[in-house]
Amino acid sequence: AGRIVAAETVASSEVAPGIVLPHTRVAGLRHAVLVLGVASAGIAFPHATAPVRLIFLLVSPLERPDEHLRHLARIARLAASREGLGRVVARAAPGTPLPWTDALHDR
Repeated sequence: AGRIVAAETVASSEVAPGIVLPHTRVAGLRHAVLVLGVASAGIAFPHATAPVRLIFLLVSPLERPDEHLRHLARIARLAASREGLGRVVARAAPGTPLPWTDALHDR
């Protein structure tokens, strides 16, 4: 967590106004983990150009940097799609896991 916070103080992980994608890689992790945070009122985020309403937090295995980059690209494409974002937010419920196949895996 400290690496992510430190990185955000240096540069923004904003992928679109109101959407950030902080990310890191961790040794020994078996699979990538993606967490979605939704702040309907928006929150101040370091270096963001607008109040942040969606936070995609990606943690990937250190040993698979190519996979990490593919996940980042897929999430960025999702963030650029109003339709895709709408589907994700509509399915989001506090404490309920979502199937992230749309964001992390090709169909």
